[in-house]
Amino acid sequence: MIRYEVETKILPDENGKQYVGYGIKVYDGNKLINAVSDISLNYDEVKQLCDRLNECELDPIHLPDVVEDFLVLN
Repeated sequence: MIRYEVETKILPDENGKQYVGYGIKVYDGNKLINAVSDISLNYDEVKQLCDRLNECELDPIHLPDVVEDFLVLN
């Protein structure tokens, strides 16, 4: 079963200062099959997106398009 979860990473910005970026991890059962890092600084937005992806049972092949749409609309 495919499952989407929020990924949290501490990353450096262009000045070397650290920030928290949120992305999406994709699991098939317990196996990590894909991840898209640093799509937002807002945990709640990424959590809502993951919840929608799980609810719709999105095929992972469509994740790049969904992330692109998310970035354009936010």
